[in-house]
Amino acid sequence: MGAHSLTDPNQTPNTDEYYLADTRRVLRSVVKRETALTYS
Repeated sequence: MGAHSLTDPNQTPNTDEYYLADTRRVLRSVVKRETALTYS
């Protein structure tokens, strides 16, 4: 029954794409922050 709380890939085929794009965006912002801290 708990599986119903997870996103069904058949219902939302774009979930993986959104997740990957979001992950890249977050990683990019983290890298930018790390770079700013390193060089300041």
